[in-house]
Amino acid sequence: MSAPTYDLYGLRIRSEIPLKAPPAGSDTFDLDVTLGERWPVPGEPPAGDVVAAFSFGPDFGYTHTADALGYKLRYHSVADFRVDRQLRAIRVHLAPEQSADYAALLLMGNVIATVLMLSGECVLHASAVEIGGRAVAFVGHSGMGKSTLAALCCAAGARLVTDDLLRISPEEHGAFCHRGTAAIRLRPSAVANLADLPEANLQSSVDDRHIIEARPAVERRPRLSVLVIPQLAR
Repeated sequence: MSAPTYDLYGLRIRSEIPLKAPPAGSDTFDLDVTLGERWPVPGEPPAGDVVAAFSFGPDFGYTHTADALGYKLRYHSVADFRVDRQLRAIRVHLAPEQSADYAALLLMGNVIATVLMLSGECVLHASAVEIGGRAVAFVGHSGMGKSTLAALCCAAGARLVTDDLLRISPEEHGAFCHRGTAAIRLRPSAVANLADLPEANLQSSVDDRHIIEARPAVERRPRLSVLVIPQLAR
């Protein structure tokens, strides 16, 4: 039985790892994700020329490198993602103790963002909702309230375009947003704002956040109306 194909960020992604994304409704695909063997993933960078690196603290970070065969996206001590030079295939190697849910979380976030950026696409760290057929996006670094604002808008009747990762296609008649994830991930401190919602079906994620299912945007590529940069007053 072949792996399902998902519609995510304007890509048709066939993936052996289950994703929280709408089905593509087609057997053709732009990106093929397969599960490789598990192996110990070290905390050191993989071989190759470094193209991106970030540290979240002493225990977690990532390093992305390039060589003649393609790209190695290493999430230290967690997983290796091997991407071919044509950006058409990803092979996932998890550390022995890690779950496929963690691989899905990384894949739908930083991994696909990296593949899109390497392809020359415009990618923002943003969440977006659809209101009246147009998209409103909240952009900013982690902790600025992007997901919380998107969730509050959805609670008031908006539909979710994407959470945390937004691909935008600038065209002659405007900029268009691609639909992404089908759920919103919230820190526990933000969930209190949504506690009284009957549709807030909370689930737990592998990174200790709460997941709220949301109604997806009607349009596959709603036109972007405005980018909002939240200014928090805690």
